[in-house]
Amino acid sequence: MCKKITFTILLLLLSIYLFSGCAQPPFVKSPPPRPQIIATSKEQRPVWVPGVPRDTPEYLRFKGIRTHALRLEDGLNDAREDARQQISKMLESRVFSDYEQMRTELEVIRGPSKYISERDIRDRISVFSGKIISGAKSIDEYWEKFAFTKETGKEELWYDVYVLMQYPKQEYEQAKDKILNISPYEKEIMHGVSLLNDNRFVEAIEHFNHFNNKYSQHEDGYYYLALPYISYYKDLKREGQLEKGIEQLEGAIRNYKIFLKGSYSQGSMRNRAVLDIKDLADDFVAYQLGKVKGNASSNEYKETLDFLHEVYNGNILYDLDEYVDASNIYGKLEKGYERYLARYFALVVKAWCNNNKQVKPIAVFDFMSVEGKPDKKSKKFASMLESEIDNLEEAERRHRDEDLLKIILKEWEFFQSGLLSDESRKELELRGINGIVSGKISSDKTFLKLTDLSGSSARTAYADNLIRKPSSPVWAEVEKIKNPNPDFQIDVWMDKYEYHIGEKCRIYFRVTNDSYVEIWNQGANNELDRLYPKYYNHDNFARAGKIYSIPSEEDLNNGKFMYIQDSVLGIDGVKAMASLKKFDVVKTRSVSDDVVKLRSIKWGEQGNKNNTTESFCTYRVRP
Repeated sequence: MCKKITFTILLLLLSIYLFSGCAQPPFVKSPPPRPQIIATSKEQRPVWVPGVPRDTPEYLRFKGIRTHALRLEDGLNDAREDARQQISKMLESRVFSDYEQMRTELEVIRGPSKYISERDIRDRISVFSGKIISGAKSIDEYWEKFAFTKETGKEELWYDVYVLMQYPKQEYEQAKDKILNISPYEKEIMHGVSLLNDNRFVEAIEHFNHFNNKYSQHEDGYYYLALPYISYYKDLKREGQLEKGIEQLEGAIRNYKIFLKGSYSQGSMRNRAVLDIKDLADDFVAYQLGKVKGNASSNEYKETLDFLHEVYNGNILYDLDEYVDASNIYGKLEKGYERYLARYFALVVKAWCNNNKQVKPIAVFDFMSVEGKPDKKSKKFASMLESEIDNLEEAERRHRDEDLLKIILKEWEFFQSGLLSDESRKELELRGINGIVSGKISSDKTFLKLTDLSGSSARTAYADNLIRKPSSPVWAEVEKIKNPNPDFQIDVWMDKYEYHIGEKCRIYFRVTNDSYVEIWNQGANNELDRLYPKYYNHDNFARAGKIYSIPSEEDLNNGKFMYIQDSVLGIDGVKAMASLKKFDVVKTRSVSDDVVKLRSIKWGEQGNKNNTTESFCTYRVRP
């Protein structure tokens, strides 16, 4: 049995050996034939063929491809068509993208009712696409000719073709404007907004200034002109350049005011303008109040009060009642004014006490209103003044005695002349009072008085009539203006509020009715110079609603400018007069070239009051 098994194993091993020794080597399949490039249009393959074409500042670039074209001509045509298809897809995609970016601003300009749907845009693209794509031009071509031999031995030939086409960006912008129906007016607004979005504030301001001159019949431009002023102000504020930033803030308020007065002021633009102007007015007041702290800390309260006079009456905050909480804004200024006024008068009391070289008993009585009655405002100021006097070491304030107060209040002549009756004087002597602080308060001025009772008779130790208006005769002209015909108006404004001597300036005006206009400058010295019409152009007829400028665009192009001349520093004014009929202004001084200098100005015989109107704005001249 064992022999049989051994024999079987030997046979098996022999079979394996014989099989392995006679086996053939494995079969290796040869690679298939590959296409061979047998010709090219250029020695070197252009870099744009394998990559993505780069756009240039002027052109958009596209690559068209056609492979396995049997004829070169067919390949070129198909590659060009492929590039055109890419342009068409780009056009649709980019128009939608650009519209989404512009949509908010366009709806602000046009109103939400003029919204363009996606379907409308696609329909317009299909209408204009053929004409649009025709603007694309081939600028380069490249082809490779291939040969391929099949297993059957048959040879095939074909072309891989590449075409580089470019499309002018300017033509795209024109096409986009047609598709979205963007007018030249809207186009210029969009350009200015793009400058603003790129933080190019100065360029945006210059652009919208030019825009307003070009489209003077629209007030929308003043809304858009305010926007870069606001952004520039905020940017300067972040950088710590608040002094320079306030100039931009004033520019924003000034342009918003013009816009809000216009007939186009409505919808979302008006809402934004009103919200912005509230914040800007608060910032302006906060800045001005902060600015006076330096003077106040040096006890230079008179300079502080003079400064607050100008801020209170400056034309930046003038005529904002309709859009902001004027009582709040002016209330902050008045509060600051009264605080520094109380400190100022406390220093007067201190000086009076020092002159007498002894502590003086002082009585502070409620200040009077102009009607001769103590009201809430006058009592508040008296209380504020008492607190300041309490801080003085040189004075001892006696608390008010109501019975004594009644005696003094009966003496209205005291507040007029400082004289007291014998009865009142005796009452004061019994109480050991050597001085009385009193005064009157009205909306535009505060009268302060310190009466010395230490001698044999009462005498005025100090009196000051502090007017809450710049002490300039310009304001006398403002108070005279009363238009008898409210439906006929003229508005006049400057391109800014504060100027330095020698600085260029510009005046704007607009009338509500076709009329004849004269513009006068009134300096701080009360001298009047005629600014419009000029001697070289006596035409002073103005169309209703149109915004006119002095100098005009034509004057500027001809090198005619207007400068702030060397004059008395302070508050100057511009007076605008309009009449439905030609009118005469009574001239009390001679005419010299283009300047008519007067000491007074009034309507001539043809200036019927129902046919006339006046307006006034102010500006400040600094060294």
